[in-house]
Amino acid sequence: MRVTDMPVVVLSANIAWNIINFRMGLVRALQERGIEVVVLAGADETVASLREHGVRVEALPIASRGVNPFGELLLFAAYLRRLRALTRRARVLAYLGFTIKPNIYGSVAARICGVPVIANIAGLGALFSRPGARRTAALAFYRFALRGVRRVYFQNGSDRLLFLSRRVVDRRRSALIPGSGVDLDRFNGALAADGFPGEPGRRRFVLIARLLWEKGIDEYVRAARSVRERYPDARFALVGFSDGGGRAAVPARRIAGWVSEGVIAYLGRAADVRPAILGADCIVLPSTYREGTPRVLLEAAAMSRPVVTTDTPGCRDAVLPGESGYLCRPGDAGSLAERIIEVLELPADRLREMGRAGRRHVERRFDERLVVGAYLREIEELGG
Repeated sequence: MRVTDMPVVVLSANIAWNIINFRMGLVRALQERGIEVVVLAGADETVASLREHGVRVEALPIASRGVNPFGELLLFAAYLRRLRALTRRARVLAYLGFTIKPNIYGSVAARICGVPVIANIAGLGALFSRPGARRTAALAFYRFALRGVRRVYFQNGSDRLLFLSRRVVDRRRSALIPGSGVDLDRFNGALAADGFPGEPGRRRFVLIARLLWEKGIDEYVRAARSVRERYPDARFALVGFSDGGGRAAVPARRIAGWVSEGVIAYLGRAADVRPAILGADCIVLPSTYREGTPRVLLEAAAMSRPVVTTDTPGCRDAVLPGESGYLCRPGDAGSLAERIIEVLELPADRLREMGRAGRRHVERRFDERLVVGAYLREIEELGG
C-alpha cells in the first residue's frame, strides 16, 4: 500500500545548490500541479532553503569529480535504494537528472525501478573539451545510461551533435532546450539604467562563477592586470564560491594574493547575483570548457548588461557577437584583454544598445517559461 496518493517527480544534481539556483521555476510549477518534488543531491547549505520551499531532500554521497570505483558503486547503490523506497510509497512520474553522475547512475537506477527518465545534458565540462580515452569512456557510459530514456534535453546544439554523431542518443528522443532559462521578471532590464554605463576607460567588470580554474579565472586576472596597465581606472571584481572541486578549485590563498596586489576585488559568495550584475558595466565569463548555456550570461543579458565570454559550446549560444557582447578565444588572456578594452572604449550609447540587444535576445530564446513548459508537457503525458 502506498503511503501517499500524491504523485512524485524526482530531481537530481551533484549538489542541492544546483536545484535551488537553476530549477526553482520548475519546482514551483510542479508543486502548483499537486506534484511532490523530491531532490536527490549532495548536501550543502542550501538544503534547508529547499526544505522551506516544501521540497523533500535526500542526501547522496556524490563526489562530483571523484573516480574511486568503490565510491561510485556506493553512489549507484544509494540511487537504487532511494528510488526503490520512493516507488514503494508513491507514484513516481519521472526522474529528472541534470549533471553527469545523476544522468548516468541515477538514470540506470530509475530504469531498473521502472521510472521514466528525462535527462538534461547541462554542459559536458572539461572532460569533453578534448579527445582522449577518458572522453571515449564517458561517451560509452552515457550511451549505456541513456538507452531507453524517455527524453534527453541538450542545452546547446554542439553537445547534441556530438551525442548524435557518436550514436549516444536516438535523435527522436533528443531535443534542444534553452538552457535553464531565466526569470525575466526577477532579472528585469528596467532596473539597469542607474549608473550604467560608467565613463569610457573607467568601467567595471565582474566575473560571477564557481571558483574553478576551468571558468577562466586565471585568464581573467591576467587580462585585468594587462588592461589596467593601459586603463588604471578600470575595475575588476570576482563573485563566487568553491564547491570542493579539489585541484580544479582556485585556492583561497591565490584569490587573497590577487586582492592584495590590487588587480581584482573579491566580493565573496552571492545568494542573489542581481546587485553584482547591476554594479557592473559588463559581465565576463571566460570559460575554457564546454558549458550548457551559462545561466549568468542569460541573467546579465536579461538585466541589459553586455557580456564578454569565450567562443566555446554553450557560451557562444548566449551571445549575439558584436550585438550583445563579444567572444574571445578560450584560454587566451590576451584575446580576453582585447575584448575588454573594446568595452572600455565604446561610447555609452553603444554600450546601452548592446545591453538592450541582450535583453531582446533572452526574451526571444531563453525565457524560463519555455524550459518549464517543455518539462510539464513531458510529465503531463506521463499522467502528471
